[in-house]
Parts: sequence; C-alpha cells; structure tokens
Amino acid sequence: MLKAVLYDMDGTLVDSEIFHKDCWNVLLMPMGYQITEEEFLEEYAGIIGPITARNIVQKYNLKVDPDQFLAEKEKIALSHIGKLPIRLMPFVNESIQYFKDKNLKLAVVTGSPSITAIPFLESVGIHGHFETIITRSDVSNSKPHPDSYQLAMERLGLSPQDCIAIEDTQNGVNSASAAGVTCLSVRDVPFGNHDLSKAKKAFKNLEELVSWVDGNFF
Repeated sequence: MLKAVLYDMDGTLVDSEIFHKDCWNVLLMPMGYQITEEEFLEEYAGIIGPITARNIVQKYNLKVDPDQFLAEKEKIALSHIGKLPIRLMPFVNESIQYFKDKNLKLAVVTGSPSITAIPFLESVGIHGHFETIITRSDVSNSKPHPDSYQLAMERLGLSPQDCIAIEDTQNGVNSASAAGVTCLSVRDVPFGNHDLSKAKKAFKNLEELVSWVDGNFF
C-alpha cells in the first residue's frame, strides 16, 4: 500500500534550473563566458553542484579551484533568492493537496545543498508540507547513488514498497531506482540526453501523474 511520496526538488517542485544558470553566469560573465538556457538544460540539469563546478571549470579552462568556485556560486544563489525568479512547477500545489488528502507522508529528496534547498522551498511557500527534507548535505553520496532515498525512508520509517519517487532527470531516476523505490518521471520540456528508462512511467506534468496514481493506487 502506498504510504509516502518522495519529491525531487529542482525541476520537479521548483522551476529553479534557470535560477542556477543565472547564478553561474554571475561568476562567468566577468570572465567572458556565459551559459545559455539550452546549454544548461542539456549539460547540467540534474547534476549535483560539485560535478557541475568541476565540469564548468574544465570546459572553460578556468584557473580556479572547483570547490571554491562552487562555494562562491552558492553564496550568490543564497543572496539572490527573492531577487531572481523562482517559481513552482505546474500543478505542484494541487499534487501536494491530493496526496495529503490521501493521508500520505511527503518528503523532499534533493541533490541541492541545505543552504539553498531550504530557502528555495520556503520562498515558494511549500516548506511546511514535508515531514522530512533530504539534501546533498545530509549524505556522503548524493544522486545518482541511493543514499538520499534510503535516508528519507529511514526517517519516515518506511520501506521502498511503501513509497513512490517523482523525478525529472537521469541521476534522480537512477537514485530512486537504486534504492528500490518505484520512480515516476515528470518532464514538461525534453532536454539533454537523459535516460529515464528506469522510471516506471513518464508524464508531462504532475496533473497527469496524479491522475495515474489515483487510478493505480486508490
């Protein structure tokens, strides 16, 4: 029986990918570089910060330490929350209300660090709906490893059979699947070369997903 829904955050709950792109560009533009929206979605969406920083440094041959580069980006992100646009993805509030009406536990499992993940969720007004929020800061190995989902289930006191995960990228789907959780993918706009084949089913938005869950679990 379904007892919990484990949401990814970036691109699933919060339309934050372009926010992250803009923050990286704050650092890159004085150096003469700029990441386009298409490039960011194809190359960096769903990739955790440390790997994104390393890839950007390598791509542009920057003479900076990737860890320090990431730290500067996260400072920028924190200072720009409330200044740059961050919006909910379509049908987020409706899906949350539906699952709560079914007495399901809700959690967030994100590859973002706590320093930005918590303010993101607070800024769009949904932070209080979740019983636990697992961020990259909580585990040694973030997505695509299973650790984040395993910790979420441990905190909720549930097993993989009790849960479904909602993800929008290859790393996220692989993370949930590696933890034994049935994963549903949601992507309104195709991007990159993400292999979502480990997801049980794919949807264009959360409204379609909720309809499918209603017909298959209730």
